[in-house]
Amino acid sequence: MNDVYILDTNVITPLGKGVENVYEAIRAGRTSIAEYRFPKSPLPPYFVSKFSEDETDNFRQLNEGSLLENAIVEAAGPIMSKIDHSDLKKTILIVATTKGNIDQINSNSSQSLISLAKNITGLLQIPNKPLVVSNACASGVSALLVAQNLLQSDKYQYALVCGGDLLTEFVLSGFHAFQAVSKGPCKPYDKNRSGMTPGEGIGTFLISRSPVKMNGKSYSFQGSQANDANHISGPSRTGRGLQKAIREAMRHTGVSNEEISALNCHGTGTIYNDEMEAIALNKTGLADTPINSYKGAFGHCFGAAGLIESAICLEQMKRNEVLPSMGFSEVGTSMELTIPVNSLPLSNLDCSLKTSSGFGGNNSAVIFKKS
Repeated sequence: MNDVYILDTNVITPLGKGVENVYEAIRAGRTSIAEYRFPKSPLPPYFVSKFSEDETDNFRQLNEGSLLENAIVEAAGPIMSKIDHSDLKKTILIVATTKGNIDQINSNSSQSLISLAKNITGLLQIPNKPLVVSNACASGVSALLVAQNLLQSDKYQYALVCGGDLLTEFVLSGFHAFQAVSKGPCKPYDKNRSGMTPGEGIGTFLISRSPVKMNGKSYSFQGSQANDANHISGPSRTGRGLQKAIREAMRHTGVSNEEISALNCHGTGTIYNDEMEAIALNKTGLADTPINSYKGAFGHCFGAAGLIESAICLEQMKRNEVLPSMGFSEVGTSMELTIPVNSLPLSNLDCSLKTSSGFGGNNSAVIFKKS
């Protein structure tokens, strides 16, 4: 199977706009996580990562779409300039989201995810029918792998992969009912972790069948997915699904353990997710490879998480360093992991593994290569 190549990426998060800006914020130890209470809500205050009212008002005024549709178009616009207008007919839009226009749940507007995607294609003037990937919190990486398959089948020359989710009282109430929300900012893999931090954000990728250089290098990827069918919400206690996804991604790319220089994993900060990942990474022989999670900086962005985190992972590769996991101080999983507490410079970060997991036993793994 031929590799597919990354033309450009962009992100919009409460921590900042643009991959480089968000990267520098994490590197400087800044976070967008703060205590917040929805107005007139019976829910207690929680630590979340949420756009300011000024930012959401700005998104609403940008185009004729919904808040989420406009925010996705805002993030996609700069990277779409990488291709000619005549190439739009060779382009497929893939939208990764778990909840879509959830902020409009009490309105008469359509809650259909495909309607959201069609509205975005209209705003971006992409003539082809879009696809939606809603695969729980693995949606972002899953959408990259769907794009990979479509480009490898020669159906399209380009794929625009966009991930977006919003944080509303409805969403927070669900995780509150699960007792899964941390009492403070999340602490991925830490012995004092107590849950996840909900967040919102947008991530976008423009992908091509042909190699394109960024900073003098080309960046390609391949990956795999697996479902352990363990539980409707709880992660597998054995990590078998994630193990399979990782091993299949390595088989597809022909990459060995020794060639993988860094790992960016799901790292939600919940007791069971982090434990599952630690088991899977040990059983695939990757526990000694530097690992990080970005969720301590901007929370868990649900369907957008895999795309936002993959974009920052690529920036790590450009800079040959591994960012720290904010909130982490001491390993709290039953099996050891290698987690830097400060930025870790590497001589060459030419190969990275990114993983995501989600409800329903969904697991995705993608390997990024620099050449």
